[in-house]
Amino acid sequence: MQKTDRRSISLNLLLLAMFIVLFNCLPAQQPGFSMRLDFGGDDAPSMFVLDENGGFVGIINIAPPTDSFYVHQTAIFRIGQYGDTTSFKIAKQDTSLMFYRLTKVKNEPSGYMLMGLGFKFGDTQYSRFTIFLRLDNELNILWQKIYRFNDPYLGYSYHGLELTNNDFLYACSNLNKLYLLKLSPHGDSITSKITTYPEAGSLWGLNYNADSTKVLANTEGAYYNGGDSISSAIEIDEETLEFTSHWFYPINLRGPYRSMPYGGNRMLTGGRLQWYHYDEDRVDWLISAYILDSDHKIIHQVHRTNPDTISRAAEVYGIDYVDPTIIYLGGTHNLQGMVGHQPSWIYIAKLNDTLGVEYEKYLGGDAYYWTENITASPDGGVLISAAVHDIGISYFHRDAMIIKLDANGSITGATEDKSIPVADAIVYPNPGEDQFFVRTALKNCQIIVYDVSGKQIITKQLHGLVTSVDMNNFPPGHYPYRLQLQGSKIISGIWIKQE
Repeated sequence: MQKTDRRSISLNLLLLAMFIVLFNCLPAQQPGFSMRLDFGGDDAPSMFVLDENGGFVGIINIAPPTDSFYVHQTAIFRIGQYGDTTSFKIAKQDTSLMFYRLTKVKNEPSGYMLMGLGFKFGDTQYSRFTIFLRLDNELNILWQKIYRFNDPYLGYSYHGLELTNNDFLYACSNLNKLYLLKLSPHGDSITSKITTYPEAGSLWGLNYNADSTKVLANTEGAYYNGGDSISSAIEIDEETLEFTSHWFYPINLRGPYRSMPYGGNRMLTGGRLQWYHYDEDRVDWLISAYILDSDHKIIHQVHRTNPDTISRAAEVYGIDYVDPTIIYLGGTHNLQGMVGHQPSWIYIAKLNDTLGVEYEKYLGGDAYYWTENITASPDGGVLISAAVHDIGISYFHRDAMIIKLDANGSITGATEDKSIPVADAIVYPNPGEDQFFVRTALKNCQIIVYDVSGKQIITKQLHGLVTSVDMNNFPPGHYPYRLQLQGSKIISGIWIKQE
């Protein structure tokens, strides 16, 4: 009897050890979370990048209640895998500092490069300077450098890239000029270049090409010679900063857009598609993604959202991946400008390696959201940063919204402050007049519309991405609806028909 017990215990210990080994071999499944950060004024998030531990480091610019767009201070946020946060402000006495871009730096000590603008209080924006701040992985400041450009309009659009030799390339632009500055790992100027139209255009990013041999400046308007091909990649020699070649992205692609090497000598590109139909006097606004071959030809493409509503890719990075089989594409649905008078949604799509849609999610619809950045996570999820304000509130009083979706597109963990609605489908516009639209990537769904007495007045099967529901024959009023899949509710609500 004693031997049997010992064998049983040994077997159980062996099974437990095997379970621990197998469990540690599986990818870590991290929960989702959301947080709405309100510091009492205008709080606008910008870039977030992965840190060395699978969490995120990013920027939130904070301003007190003011009538001036220029008075901000920057807070650097580190967000852990489970939503825990630490932060610190970057401040100088009598100085406004606004950092909008940061990038990972691999050169030892590894960490981050922050890029921003500043000016002394009392000065005008024409006295602005460009500031670089080098941080280590613990967010300690290693050094800072300040540069002043002769042209006060340079610097509104800027990006940075660590080069293969550990130097750092900074680029900024206005409509007619493109300025390049190469810095040493310690921030000292090595060489610079300035060029004007037609070689210059509005800058949307810096990255390496498909085989990582050339630096690309992604622009809108450079070398433009008419037609629909307006976004171009300028190939740059990283030693001399000379332009060696250029080529165009697919027609109608416009900023904001991002392009990045994708492996297999390919490029992954995502951004805003703006397609003019001159014969019909209308414009299609879509969020699009492409996989391009080494000759810049399209291998795969996808165009999401719908032309009936203005959609725009995320302002900084609207496409990202860690695992090449999991691509995230995101932006804003129902964009109206800096101030919104109708609800909008954060749009996010999970794509596979042929740009097939795994799921679509719509986050928000209860306020006005403007998507700033998406960052793919090693656990298969995605971090989204956005600005949000309640309808009717000035954009100088935005809040920062940070959302982490897990690999299944859910917020599964505890939320902080105000949570955000996450839906597989949306009904818009609401209120409306003679019809409304149902948008969902789910298949075989059905919408049921009721009158105020609870009687079913419309039952309609959904076909395709967007389905219109005709309400022309019904009087103004409130109409409850239910969207269901095989009898299970997806969403429900009330649609309001206006007079």
